[in-house]
Amino acid sequence: MTGVDVRLEQLRLRFLARCQADLVNIRNPSLPMEDLQKIAHRIAGMAGTVGLGTLGDAAFALDQEFRHGKEGHAAQRVLAERFADALEITLERHSPKA
Repeated sequence: MTGVDVRLEQLRLRFLARCQADLVNIRNPSLPMEDLQKIAHRIAGMAGTVGLGTLGDAAFALDQEFRHGKEGHAAQRVLAERFADALEITLERHSPKA
């Protein structure tokens, strides 16, 4: 493994740890929509860099719904729950085993 590979793996592991905390927040029904959008935006921006492009695409779709969607908060909350499900699956597949 090259030095770049090691650093990228470290970055991926930090990203996954942050996503674990994000998942708890996303599942919180009292989380303000603005905060939910920020989480989606951040994950969308970083996921592809660490090799999780499908997760990044899902986060981008949620971010765009918050920015341009006209369906309202109820629909955004449903999309957020679907995104949380996808995030949970990603974490199960890619997080290091204890």
